[in-house]
Amino acid sequence: MKKLIFLIMVLSAFLTIYAQKKVEILPSTIQGVVGSQVIVPIVITGFNTDTTSLVAAEFYLNFDNTVLAFESVANVSALMPLEEWFFSNPDPTLGRFSCNWVEPSFVTNVSVPDGTTLFEIVFAYNGGESTLEFDEAASLFVHLDQSFNFVTLQVDYFNGTVVPAPNTNTTIWTGNGDWNTLQNWSQGIPTLESVAVIESGTVAIQNAVGSARRLIIEQGATVNIMPLYSLTVADTLENNGILQIFSNESATGSLIVEDVVEGSGNYSIGQFFTSGTHLAGSPVANITADVFGSAPVKA
Repeated sequence: MKKLIFLIMVLSAFLTIYAQKKVEILPSTIQGVVGSQVIVPIVITGFNTDTTSLVAAEFYLNFDNTVLAFESVANVSALMPLEEWFFSNPDPTLGRFSCNWVEPSFVTNVSVPDGTTLFEIVFAYNGGESTLEFDEAASLFVHLDQSFNFVTLQVDYFNGTVVPAPNTNTTIWTGNGDWNTLQNWSQGIPTLESVAVIESGTVAIQNAVGSARRLIIEQGATVNIMPLYSLTVADTLENNGILQIFSNESATGSLIVEDVVEGSGNYSIGQFFTSGTHLAGSPVANITADVFGSAPVKA
């Protein structure tokens, strides 16, 4: 019985030590506002004993480079000062951050208190959602034992996520062309969390679907929904300009407004007809339709 109790105690101590060695992003979910910075803290725990203190570290973090753009590293811990680190300058096309640190003498371990923030990674936020995923296979944390052997420690990695902050995104159309072109919006392509404002120009939903929480079309502006594609507005559509839905032999564009339609603008909803005889009417109740240039008819 004594042997069994001792074994359980040893096993429990081992599991406790193992569980403590972790590298994580805290908080694990970080909210971003389009056009501003996102701060990602790298926090470590369990590297403060005679067998887990550190002489070297290297790790890699993958992210979506359409959502996040690396800018800098800030607030580096004094235990591992900035001049002892090497930080990569990620290629914008790769979406991968890398870094490594070595204690300058190569013979002294550094004990790091639990919950220490090694540093913060600063990203520019373009809108959307991105995972922040450690490359566990390539990352390592190293301890120098009493025989001066380098020991790679077993470490748990805890990933994070960057998401849009709710109801804070307002993005304004600044160009002419495709809805899903990032450069055509002031604060990134709209999502179902965004207020999209079309102040002027013409926007076409033609290569992918479009979405917004609220859509405002100002006087003199035009939104075109092309065949096969759709626009979803989760809240209010305020149209004071022109909204057109096009149709061809393959399909018709689609507009889905889940709440209120407001404004004094015009709508044009096309319907493609093949040769032959067809009955035609307004596709929307209580809306007049001009068919082949004849007098308006009503559904």
